[in-house]
Amino acid sequence: MEEPPEPSFDYPEETYLVDGETVRIVCTDGVLDAKPRIDGHRVAVHYVYAKHERGRSVETLRNGVYSELSAAEVRAALRYAEEHPDVLEDVARIEEAEWRRIGRESVDEG
Repeated sequence: MEEPPEPSFDYPEETYLVDGETVRIVCTDGVLDAKPRIDGHRVAVHYVYAKHERGRSVETLRNGVYSELSAAEVRAALRYAEEHPDVLEDVARIEEAEWRRIGRESVDEG
Protein backbone atom coordinates (compact mmCIF):
# COMPACT_ATOMS: atom_id res chain seq x y z
CA MET A 1 0.00 0.00 0.00
CA GLU A 2 1.28 3.42 -0.96
CA GLU A 3 1.92 6.01 1.76
CA PRO A 4 -0.27 9.14 1.66
CA PRO A 5 1.50 12.36 0.65
CA GLU A 6 2.89 14.63 3.33
CA PRO A 7 2.24 18.35 3.78
CA SER A 8 4.84 20.55 2.09
CA PHE A 9 5.25 22.65 5.27
CA ASP A 10 3.93 22.94 8.83
CA TYR A 11 0.47 24.46 8.68
CA PRO A 12 -0.01 27.40 11.03
CA GLU A 13 -2.51 27.34 13.84
CA GLU A 14 -4.54 30.46 14.54
CA THR A 15 -6.81 31.85 17.23
CA TYR A 16 -9.57 34.24 16.20
CA LEU A 17 -12.02 36.36 18.15
CA VAL A 18 -15.21 36.31 16.09
CA ASP A 19 -18.50 37.76 17.37
CA GLY A 20 -17.14 37.63 20.92
CA GLU A 21 -16.24 33.94 20.62
CA THR A 22 -12.67 32.65 20.65
CA VAL A 23 -12.16 30.05 17.93
CA ARG A 24 -8.98 28.07 17.39
CA ILE A 25 -7.94 26.52 14.11
CA VAL A 26 -5.62 23.64 14.93
CA CYS A 27 -3.59 20.95 13.17
CA THR A 28 -3.40 17.79 15.25
CA ASP A 29 -1.35 14.71 14.36
CA GLY A 30 -3.70 11.76 13.98
CA VAL A 31 -6.80 13.89 13.43
CA LEU A 32 -7.87 14.54 9.83
CA ASP A 33 -4.28 13.87 8.74
CA ALA A 34 -3.18 17.01 10.63
CA LYS A 35 -5.07 19.25 8.18
CA PRO A 36 -6.39 22.51 9.67
CA ARG A 37 -9.64 22.01 11.52
CA ILE A 38 -11.88 23.81 13.96
CA ASP A 39 -10.77 22.95 17.50
CA GLY A 40 -13.21 20.66 19.25
CA HIS A 41 -14.60 19.31 15.97
CA ARG A 42 -13.53 16.96 13.21
CA VAL A 43 -14.40 19.59 10.61
CA ALA A 44 -11.66 20.53 8.17
CA VAL A 45 -11.29 24.17 7.21
CA HIS A 46 -10.92 23.33 3.53
CA TYR A 47 -14.30 21.58 3.44
CA VAL A 48 -16.10 24.54 5.00
CA TYR A 49 -14.35 26.90 2.60
CA ALA A 50 -15.15 24.76 -0.46
CA LYS A 51 -18.85 24.66 0.36
CA HIS A 52 -18.89 28.41 0.97
CA GLU A 53 -17.11 29.02 -2.35
CA ARG A 54 -19.86 27.02 -4.05
CA GLY A 55 -22.38 29.57 -2.83
CA ARG A 56 -23.46 28.35 0.58
CA SER A 57 -23.88 31.10 3.15
CA VAL A 58 -22.72 30.82 6.75
CA GLU A 59 -26.31 30.26 7.87
CA THR A 60 -26.95 27.63 5.19
CA LEU A 61 -23.85 25.76 6.31
CA ARG A 62 -24.91 25.97 9.95
CA ASN A 63 -28.44 24.81 9.17
CA GLY A 64 -27.17 21.90 7.11
CA VAL A 65 -24.07 19.76 7.15
CA TYR A 66 -22.28 21.83 9.83
CA SER A 67 -25.12 22.26 12.30
CA GLU A 68 -22.76 21.49 15.21
CA LEU A 69 -20.72 24.62 14.47
CA SER A 70 -21.43 28.13 15.67
CA ALA A 71 -21.55 31.00 13.18
CA ALA A 72 -18.28 32.23 14.70
CA GLU A 73 -16.60 28.88 14.06
CA VAL A 74 -17.70 28.90 10.42
CA ARG A 75 -16.52 32.49 9.99
CA ALA A 76 -13.17 31.66 11.62
CA ALA A 77 -12.67 28.75 9.20
CA LEU A 78 -13.40 31.07 6.28
CA ARG A 79 -11.02 33.69 7.63
CA TYR A 80 -8.26 31.11 8.07
CA ALA A 81 -8.78 29.92 4.48
CA GLU A 82 -8.60 33.47 3.15
CA GLU A 83 -5.48 34.28 5.17
CA HIS A 84 -3.69 31.04 4.25
CA PRO A 85 -4.33 30.23 0.57
CA ASP A 86 -1.00 28.39 0.47
CA VAL A 87 -2.35 25.94 3.05
CA LEU A 88 -5.50 25.32 1.02
CA GLU A 89 -3.41 24.75 -2.11
CA ASP A 90 -1.23 22.24 -0.29
CA VAL A 91 -4.24 20.45 1.20
CA ALA A 92 -5.82 20.30 -2.28
CA ARG A 93 -2.62 18.71 -3.63
CA ILE A 94 -2.71 16.09 -0.89
CA GLU A 95 -6.43 15.39 -1.34
CA GLU A 96 -5.97 14.97 -5.11
CA ALA A 97 -3.08 12.55 -4.58
CA GLU A 98 -5.13 10.60 -2.03
CA TRP A 99 -8.05 10.24 -4.47
CA ARG A 100 -5.69 9.09 -7.24
CA ARG A 101 -4.19 6.52 -4.85
CA ILE A 102 -7.65 5.27 -3.84
CA GLY A 103 -8.60 4.97 -7.50
CA ARG A 104 -5.48 2.94 -8.28
CA GLU A 105 -6.04 0.67 -5.30
CA SER A 106 -9.67 0.01 -6.24
CA VAL A 107 -8.63 -0.86 -9.83
CA ASP A 108 -5.93 -3.17 -8.51
CA GLU A 109 -8.45 -4.92 -6.26
CA GLY A 110 -11.03 -5.27 -9.08
